[in-house]
Amino acid sequence: MRNPIKIYNYGSNNEYRYESLAHPDPLDASNYFIPAFATVISPSLQEGYTSKWNGESWINEKIISKPIKTIDELKIEKLDYLTNLIERFQKIKIEVIQRAKTIDQLKDIDFDGLEYLI
Repeated sequence: MRNPIKIYNYGSNNEYRYESLAHPDPLDASNYFIPAFATVISPSLQEGYTSKWNGESWINEKIISKPIKTIDELKIEKLDYLTNLIERFQKIKIEVIQRAKTIDQLKDIDFDGLEYLI
């Protein structure tokens, strides 16, 4: 019986995941079981790059890392977001109050269709 061969597995985004073994088909000694999302072609792994399978070969793409934010930076970002949200709600509240005053003034006028404004 032949030995298993190395295969190189990738995810649904075609990015290299890990190496594993393909086993020979017990009914056909010339054939190996290669699962979906795997290839027998090895990627050339480089630090700072990710390897992606394009259907024929591996392509190395530079990993673009975002700067890591500190807890304090994240707290400030969240506080800014919430402050902005509160300001927007206050503007909406003022607009609703202003419209309510206008509707109050319209209540005294007798015409058909006013109930659609209230």
